[in-house]
Amino acid sequence: MHNRIVVIPRFSSDARWLSEHVGIGEATARAKLNVYWNGPSDEANLQEQTELAERAIQGNAYGIIIEPSTSFTMNRAIREALAHSIPVVVLGEPIDITPSPRLSFVLSDISEAGRLIASRLDAILHGHGEIAIFGLAPQTPGNVERSDAIEAALQQNAPEIHVVEKMVGSFSIGSSELVAERVIQEHPELKAIVALTPREGYSAAAAVHALHVEDRVRIIACDQTLEVLMLLRQGAIDAILIQNMRGMGSAAVDNIIAEHHHRPVSSPVYFKPSLITRQNIGDERIQQLLLMHRSQP
Repeated sequence: MHNRIVVIPRFSSDARWLSEHVGIGEATARAKLNVYWNGPSDEANLQEQTELAERAIQGNAYGIIIEPSTSFTMNRAIREALAHSIPVVVLGEPIDITPSPRLSFVLSDISEAGRLIASRLDAILHGHGEIAIFGLAPQTPGNVERSDAIEAALQQNAPEIHVVEKMVGSFSIGSSELVAERVIQEHPELKAIVALTPREGYSAAAAVHALHVEDRVRIIACDQTLEVLMLLRQGAIDAILIQNMRGMGSAAVDNIIAEHHHRPVSSPVYFKPSLITRQNIGDERIQQLLLMHRSQP
């Protein structure tokens, strides 16, 4: 297993991780390395992610690429991997662990995410209105920071757009939909919902449809799944913030190879996200970011 890089996503069937798999597959093919991809069947299954990491350590993996489900649950497994001289790359968002040799971070630019979403809100709301932020999950890396970045960008560039409510997310689509319906009904001047996760994006779209307020409330979702991409195509979602998972995956492999060859590794490295709409989803640049299979043109 020593020539195998083990990749452990937060949730194995998430479309954005399929894009990341493309980047990893391209980089490992160039380096003639193998890749083993396995993640939890459910993003709430924290124990399964830990067990996958421990299995990689026992198998003396060439390196581990991981997006921890929470800010701290994977810290012990990461330290154990480093103690066995296995390079580890944390992908996506930072976690609460002390920097050390053989540990690097390839991250999405959260400040740019806030700026992109604030700019879109400014454009579709013409500079003023009430919005809600949906899907707060304090234990999820980068989640609260993304919310804070959106608010900071709004205060700087669109101060007449006000966040009137911030809602905690749920692991149940039904429960999330009920929360979104309540907020829409309690705020008759609400103009938009920013969903911090794909689940909340889907739930918000369902709530807007159930209450027949499609003409009043716009939805911006974060992170692509096939479901929210379909809703974007249909016009039920206005825009989706996507991370450059393909680029981050490739960079993560490069970091592991550099560690084995005792070359310097830049850490953290930040990749800028993009905002996709019905108008630009067909653009070649966006399609390359969304690519889910290396054999596709």
